[in-house]
Amino acid sequence: MGNEKNALFIANQILKYIKQKNVGENTRLPSENTLAELYGVNRNVVRAAYSHLRSQGYVHSVKGKGYYPVKRTRPLIYQHRADIGFSEIFRKNSSEYENILINWKLSEIKESECQLSGLPVGEKIYRLKTLRSMKGKVFALCYSTIPQKHVPGLELHFENYQSINKIFMDDYGFSHPVCDSISIKAQAPAADDMKHLGIPENIPILSIACCFSTPETGVIEYFVIHARSDMFTFHMDFKQEEH
Repeated sequence: MGNEKNALFIANQILKYIKQKNVGENTRLPSENTLAELYGVNRNVVRAAYSHLRSQGYVHSVKGKGYYPVKRTRPLIYQHRADIGFSEIFRKNSSEYENILINWKLSEIKESECQLSGLPVGEKIYRLKTLRSMKGKVFALCYSTIPQKHVPGLELHFENYQSINKIFMDDYGFSHPVCDSISIKAQAPAADDMKHLGIPENIPILSIACCFSTPETGVIEYFVIHARSDMFTFHMDFKQEEH
């Protein structure tokens, strides 16, 4: 077995040890020397195993002391509903949810976005970038695309921003937007994701694309959420409501 396979094997054994023994975040894990002797490998192989676990967010190192497990939080469960927005669902379940607008701009829609959003080429759109966090921990980055023709002067309503749906209804008098379509895929994080979500390049994100409309406007928003796969679970219930 090569060094790389040895390192991955030892990393898996360390993970099993943490889970089976329910090792707490303040408990030191076996040293590099201890594991090297136990598995009959060079210390560098064990160091590579710990480095792998550290990059995955399972352990952290304390200089002069060794390695410790990272406290793992329960994934946030997003219960999708077509008639309620992303922020509304999380805010309904927790007062510690935050939706922060970090920047916006007005530009022309890209041709690649037209098919997904149903908007025509040449459409002027607002682009909003927001961060979603729970208990101060950022778990998702959201990119919204909104036709300017439906919301002229949108930037005038960004003070005390809570959600775009609230602006649509409170400031423009539209009906609550309804989700027309949704698609989900896993992908490697881009530089922007790693910067804002605080994840390494080997932790995938869930990319969730949604298209929303209202009776008054037709398509009013197309947005893509990049959510940390280690903190976020998407759930959709297809059971029919009883009448």
